[in-house]
Amino acid sequence: MSGKSVLRGNYGIIYGATPMNVPANGEPGFSNHPNFTDSLTAGGFTTPFSLDSGFPNFSKGINLDPFQLDNTGNSPFYTAHSFGRPANVQNYGLEILQQLPHATVLSLTYTGNRATHLSSNLMCLNCLSTQYYGLGSQLRQSFSADQTTLSGHKTPYSSFTGSLAQGLQPFPQIGSVSTFNENIGQSSYNALYAKLQRNFSNGFSLLASYAWSKTLTDADSTLIGQLAGGFQNPFNLKGEKAVSGYDYPQTFALSYVYELPFGKNKAFLNGGGVLNAVVGGWEISGIHHAQSAVPAHFDCATGLPGSSPCFRFSLNPGVSPYSAAKLSGQLDPLNDAYLNKDAFSDPNSDERLTKGGGFQFGSLPRNVGSIRYPITPLSDFSFIKRTTISERATAEFRVELFNAFNQHRLGAPNQNPNSTAFGHISGTEHGPRGGQLTMRINFSTA
Repeated sequence: MSGKSVLRGNYGIIYGATPMNVPANGEPGFSNHPNFTDSLTAGGFTTPFSLDSGFPNFSKGINLDPFQLDNTGNSPFYTAHSFGRPANVQNYGLEILQQLPHATVLSLTYTGNRATHLSSNLMCLNCLSTQYYGLGSQLRQSFSADQTTLSGHKTPYSSFTGSLAQGLQPFPQIGSVSTFNENIGQSSYNALYAKLQRNFSNGFSLLASYAWSKTLTDADSTLIGQLAGGFQNPFNLKGEKAVSGYDYPQTFALSYVYELPFGKNKAFLNGGGVLNAVVGGWEISGIHHAQSAVPAHFDCATGLPGSSPCFRFSLNPGVSPYSAAKLSGQLDPLNDAYLNKDAFSDPNSDERLTKGGGFQFGSLPRNVGSIRYPITPLSDFSFIKRTTISERATAEFRVELFNAFNQHRLGAPNQNPNSTAFGHISGTEHGPRGGQLTMRINFSTA
């Protein structure tokens, strides 16, 4: 391209770290922790054994009994051969840079990545097949120990006492089946960046950037502790792909440094002595940041008896998910709800199931990009005064303000539509305005 333009591109593949290949606590049947205890009798303590007699007999070796966890309430681990495969991330991009007057450069960039074999929580090996969802409230009925059939379905084995839902699961004798090192997650990221940068010249530098992006993934299903909910339909994993819980469609940042044009060798009030000591050596800098809010995510709706996926709520058509106070622009976060409870419904509510309805999936995606939580821009400033003491010593006084305009970034509201506190905000994501004063002396040995 021309002497003032540059075009460059990139492509690369990155492999993630290799995960652990065994659970930290061992697999059932492959570990043994015998315990020998004493006992208290009328005559005193009775030792568990005598060293002269040697250790008493205890179970040794590997237990290969495939039924060792049956009816114990414990859950086995499942690890597939492919689960040890590291993540694969493909990165690619294209950038155009254009030099502008006044030491300024404009760049436009497309960047993206595609990731596979990410850590995930999507498999449910002991979930009830959807063919039985139509049984509705019958799934909550329980077998008695001597019962052979229930609602037309045979007991999975003699003396089974669980619910009908559990009896129809692939492995009714155990609870859930946990996966270890599961890595079937995937993600994609695409973004356009625009950046304007002015290098420090004539006492002024500037950096402004804007990003328009979208992140789709099913891998943040592993973050159930941080993001409410989890997978809904393990039999259709394409439906689990949604915008990421950390998707920020638009981001803008501005930073600058400006030396005030006053004092010795400056455009205004050029002089030395007391005048320069008062008006010279001042510098102002600022950082301003604004971005879109994160998508909403909600707690699980009513689930199946036994091992159940996270059924999601449904959004009622024609009803705004935002409260009237939020829509009016007069939201009082201390008293008003941010979300409208009437816009959400539990697809498996007791009322619906008692009327003969079957279990069904909710209509909301895992993360809801059309519903986003409140966001507020942030601004930080600093004021710096430099005064020359001698040829080798300079005094620097700094005044720094963080969240200078005292703007409150509200936290996420209550995410459980079945809660009386649903939609209400109970905190903030950062503190109020803060500041600090700094005084230091810089010495030069040159």
